[in-house]
Amino acid sequence: MLGQRIAAWNARLLRRTLQWQLGVATVLAVVAVVGVADALDTRYGSRVAKAELGRFLLRKLGADAQIAGSPQWHMAGFCAQANYQPLPENDVFCRTMLADFSAEYQADAVLISRDHFPREHEPTLLAIRDRLGLRLVDEQQLPPGCRGEEMVLLREGPAAIDARVIRDR
Repeated sequence: MLGQRIAAWNARLLRRTLQWQLGVATVLAVVAVVGVADALDTRYGSRVAKAELGRFLLRKLGADAQIAGSPQWHMAGFCAQANYQPLPENDVFCRTMLADFSAEYQADAVLISRDHFPREHEPTLLAIRDRLGLRLVDEQQLPPGCRGEEMVLLREGPAAIDARVIRDR
């Protein structure tokens, strides 16, 4: 009788252990599948494009440049070894914030995501660009992953050197 009870108790313990191990294995399998799916997601291409744009800006502006831009492009600022300041994302920022912000910040580059920037504000942006001494980089000069995704405004030449000298004082 005692032997049967011990055998029954061992059988229950074995079933519980197997159920617990099966539960843990299932959870780990789900986490692994989600992790692999996330790693293979299209965001990888986006990260590569941002890194390429950062290296492009590093070559054009050098390290410690002042870059303002769309918040989702902060990785480009990191790869450019720059001081990156995210711009607000709303309809009003083109008319008011960009002009004030860029003048105060003395940005060497402004990155604006085409996905989050209303096309009807592009003429205003171009007027601000001229006033601030920035030029719109032709899409063909940008790294391939950034073409059509981002508008890049750069301060180049003597104006860029003057802005850096004033900023460093």
